[in-house]
Amino acid sequence: MTPSTGHNATLQELRTLELSAAWPHSVLERLVSLATIRECRAGTVLFREGEAADSIAVVASGTVALEMRFPGRGSVRLLTVGRGELLGWTALLGGGAATATAIAQTEVRLVSFAGGDLAALCDRDHEVGYQVMRRLAWAVSRRLTATRLQLLDLYSRESPDISVFPAAGGRA
Repeated sequence: MTPSTGHNATLQELRTLELSAAWPHSVLERLVSLATIRECRAGTVLFREGEAADSIAVVASGTVALEMRFPGRGSVRLLTVGRGELLGWTALLGGGAATATAIAQTEVRLVSFAGGDLAALCDRDHEVGYQVMRRLAWAVSRRLTATRLQLLDLYSRESPDISVFPAAGGRA
């Protein structure tokens, strides 16, 4: 994992991501002061389930697998995230333990923030806090939708026969 910095490079990276492209320049400037660009090789474990969640990152390029351990099954891949998606958002919500293990599937470039520092900035600067939390809510919503789709796939082996349900206003 190679960390790098550079105000202009980081600012440009944030401007190209769907997550932050529409944010006001003033918000991006304040975020850049906390950001670090990290480059990781395929196979790098970015964080492990159960370890302290202390950073949040946006995937600038590459793909990252999120896995969880399940008794009797070992590690199970839950999701693969890519460009513009958030990783490690637990760190922004008060920390605690990481709920999954993140593994770089390809070479990955991340815009990374220390969770405590970003949370403190959001508390101090409500414009930044609004923009960040709005996108965090969007990311959580997408993950929830993905989880629902996985549950549907897991528990419904066949599509339901909708002919057994009564038509609106009709009889069964």
